Order: sequence, then structure tokens, then C-alpha cells
Amino acid sequence: MKKVISIWMIGIFICSTIGVSILPSIVATDRQQNETIIESGDGFQTGKITSAPYTGRLRVYVVEPISRWNNYAGNPYHYGFLDFAMNEQLSLEYLGTYSKQVTWNAQEAGFSNVTENNIMVVAAVFSPFVNTSYANPPKKNEFVAHYIDAAAGATPGHPGSNSVKGNFTHTVFIEEATAQYCPYCPAMAEALNNISKSNDYPFYFAALVTKDPQHNVINSVALNYLVNTYNLYAYPSAFFDGGNRVIVGGSTDEKTYRKPIEACGKRDVHEMNLNISVVWKGNGIIDINVTIINNEIILNNQPSIPTLTGPNSVKLNKKYNYEVTTTDPEGDQVWYWIDWGDKNNTGWIGPFTSGTGTTESHIWTTKGNFTIKAKAKDMQDFQTDWATLITSVPYSYNIPTLSFWKQIFEQYPHAFPILRQLIGY
Repeated sequence: MKKVISIWMIGIFICSTIGVSILPSIVATDRQQNETIIESGDGFQTGKITSAPYTGRLRVYVVEPISRWNNYAGNPYHYGFLDFAMNEQLSLEYLGTYSKQVTWNAQEAGFSNVTENNIMVVAAVFSPFVNTSYANPPKKNEFVAHYIDAAAGATPGHPGSNSVKGNFTHTVFIEEATAQYCPYCPAMAEALNNISKSNDYPFYFAALVTKDPQHNVINSVALNYLVNTYNLYAYPSAFFDGGNRVIVGGSTDEKTYRKPIEACGKRDVHEMNLNISVVWKGNGIIDINVTIINNEIILNNQPSIPTLTGPNSVKLNKKYNYEVTTTDPEGDQVWYWIDWGDKNNTGWIGPFTSGTGTTESHIWTTKGNFTIKAKAKDMQDFQTDWATLITSVPYSYNIPTLSFWKQIFEQYPHAFPILRQLIGY
């Protein structure tokens, strides 16, 4: 469920941030078990499968159904993104409830003339599980993708919820990366809007408009998000369900977008209730209420106790390397912690791909025997027991400098004949 990677690649027109160009693919770049024991707990019980909290991310998008920004064709964008009202990590135990109210102020966000009849919020819950996707399919502009498990939209006085409709497991959400100077962008914008108006699917989309006709940034929140989250390649781009599908380029053919919507809608997602409502307070101020209930148990094994290798005898004040490696049964990313036994440690290092280790170095400044310990954890914060290795830092004796002995030998020419021979004086 959580490791399926699929990308749609469409050879159609897209637009660069510096102008229009045509590539060979007719695009223009943006940046040229047996019995299972289930326990709810901290996951430290070796050999048992435990129930982990759901640790996805909630984002709430504030959009204008009729955007203040026009596309290249001179028509208003649809569901133009203004700002994030919420963008935070979740931690929900099985059957646990998340409930929060936030107030969003248009003026504080830098927007004027926001009206009650042209404001909407869309909530999307992004899975904690890590996937690899590409902003320039099939294999370029890689990014870490967290697919969407649920989405819901609301306008003042009209609450919404994540919809399980027909063979759709959830409400699909599309993030449209676009710019006013892009001549190919209106095709995608109109096709998505026409599909939305058809009510054929439970889905929402938001147009993240980043730049004006002169290529000046008009929404830095949108631009930074697209670049940092999706490693944005070109305009227009459509990121379906957090990057489960990616389409680059503008097409007027609705089938181009209907197919990935249908594919995303059938995905196996984490079961949850998601509800959102919005209240208009006047003067561009809205109160947003979000409630989430976690309806599915997450079964999780902690990683294997790591292997710890390195020298078991070292010298004072010299750097030595130690390698630690583990694997996670679910293939989750892992972190490592090494305690050097001398009141120093690495803290958590990572993340690393399951099965990939790290080599860390240390210098001991005191003599004695030290027990080095290493442990690992997965993305659910389930930790292993310690792996140990004993290393010895033996006593060392420093012979006084030759200059000192030279003075002694010169003052007492017949003294210390054996020592003279040992140090070659």
C-alpha cells in the first residue's frame, strides 16, 4: 500500500520561468505471520508487533474560487491559493481524535478585498509513509512524496467531509503549479475546472499561482512550497494526491486528468474521518474548524537491533571510525544513536534508507574500557534495544623530550648508559 510508486508522464506543452521553449518531448523547463500480538505502546518490546500512532501532516489551504489573478488567457484562475491556514504534524492513536480551531486573517496574510462569497478552505491529510516521485517524469527532479489519505473542502456556512463515494476510497486533491506568464497553463486550469463542475468525482484542486506576467513572484508561500516540497520542474504541473501521479504540461483533453484522478481515487488509504467547517467573521477573517478521527490500526515492527562494528582497542587522542547498520521490516527509513561510553553521544542521526548504515568517528581523551552502544528507530519512533561493543583505551607513557635528556647527558656524560643506548644518544 505505502510503497507503490506510479507516475503519469504526458508529452505536452509546459512553460519556463524565463520564457517559452520547446524540448524534444514538447516541454519547456521551469529551471532549465503467524500469531500477531498487537500492543499500543512505545514499541520497545522486542519481537512484537505494536500499534503505532498515525503521524501524517495536515495542511489547510485558503483559496478563492474565483481567483484575484488571471491566467495567460486573461481569465481568472479557479480556486486560487492564498495561504496555508494550518500546516502541522499529526499524532493520532487508533480511534483518537484531533480537533482544532484556527483563525485566519487575510490582511495579516497580505491580502485585501477577501469576501465571504469568494472564500473556501480545503484540508488535506498527507500520509507519514515515504515514497519517491518525480516532478519531471519519469525519472528526473526526484522528490520525497507523502501521498494524501483524505481531503475535504468547506465554504462559510457549508461544512465538508472526506468522501468515500462509489469505488473512491477518499476525496482526491490536486495541486496545480502555475504562473501568469505561462501560455500553456490555461489549458490545464480550464480542464480541471470543467471536471470539477461535472461532479463526477469527489475531488478538489487548488491553483498555486506563483509569478506574474513579468516573472515577478506574487505568492512566495506558493512558490516556496512547490519548490521545497515537489522540487518543481515546470509550469503547468499537476500533483495528484501529494505526488502519487504527476502531470507536466497543459492539455485541453479532460481524459489527461480524469485517468489519474480515477487512479488516485482507488488507492488504498489510511481510514479516517476528516471534517472541516469555516465561519465568516467579517473583514477578511475566518474561523476554521478541523476534526480528524483515526479509524485504522497501524501495525509496526521496530527495526532490527543494529550491527555495530569497529576497533576494540584504540589509542588516546586519535580518531576511530565505527559503523552501525539496521533494517526495518516495513522498509521505513531509520535513524541511529551512538553512545560512546564516555558521556558523549551522537544524538539521533538520519534518516537513512532501511539497510543503509552510517559511519561515525570518535576520539577518546581518557584511558580505560568503554562500552559503545548503538540503537535505531523507525519513522514511527519505535526504538530497538542497544547493540554494544567494548573498546579499550590503554595507558600510555610519554618519554620526556630529547632536549631534556640531552642536557642531562651533557651534564653527566657517564650516567645512564642503557638509556643512552635505547634512545640512540
